Amino acid sequence: MNNLTRNLLNFNASTDYPTGSWVKGADTAAAARYLEHKYSGVIEDHPNHERIHYLKAIHSALSGLNKFFHNLYNAHLWMRRPEAKHTAQRGRAVLKNYLRARL
Repeated sequence: MNNLTRNLLNFNASTDYPTGSWVKGADTAAAARYLEHKYSGVIEDHPNHERIHYLKAIHSALSGLNKFFHNLYNAHLWMRRPEAKHTAQRGRAVLKNYLRARL
């Protein structure tokens, strides 16, 4: 994200509409990897935190999201059925942990 500049976005004046040539998904994946790492450290540093179940659910959701992204970004255009099923299961696990985290 450090290289996301006004020039890259073709955003020369405040009245311009930004258009870009970067891949938003790559930024999202990088942010998710960073957050997974940070939550891992928070959990490790505060194992008796009063909301540890909440922190672990967030970490699990981020971990699953990173595995889901990994599967998608490393897949061919068409996935074979077992690979697609595995990827869908990872996506479902993300949603399950997201729901656990919001409670």
